[in-house]
Amino acid sequence: TAGPLEHISVAASSLGTYAGTDTQTVSSQNLVGVTEYNDTLVAQSGTDVLSGSGLTGSVSDMVLSTVWPYQASSFTAVLSGTLSFSGQSGNVTILAQGTTSTAGVTSGTFMIVSGGGGLATLAGYGTFTSLGQPAGTLQLTEHLGIT
Repeated sequence: TAGPLEHISVAASSLGTYAGTDTQTVSSQNLVGVTEYNDTLVAQSGTDVLSGSGLTGSVSDMVLSTVWPYQASSFTAVLSGTLSFSGQSGNVTILAQGTTSTAGVTSGTFMIVSGGGGLATLAGYGTFTSLGQPAGTLQLTEHLGIT
């Protein structure tokens, strides 16, 4: 799926396109429960290091996943922390949603939901995939701008 998760109020033409990576480290993972359909609910937290030509820095993440009996899954994640972009820095919150296939390929979309400091007017969205990346790393395509 390409595009933002919800409407943003800036012209897409005002956003630049950037490439980056997200290297993830899981610090805790907990079984939340099992549904009547044998779907497993898992909560995990960790840190992500973003690098590349767009957003850079380190954020904390909270992820809630539904793992289906055939081992594919869907997830929603919230990432927050201090990031830098275009010579500015500030607190940023990112909402991401995606899936992991039975082959282990993770992909999805993300959106900037809030910013602070020099990134108070940061707007943007993007896509991510683990295809062709080392374990624990996502390739990012970011559409960002400071409005």
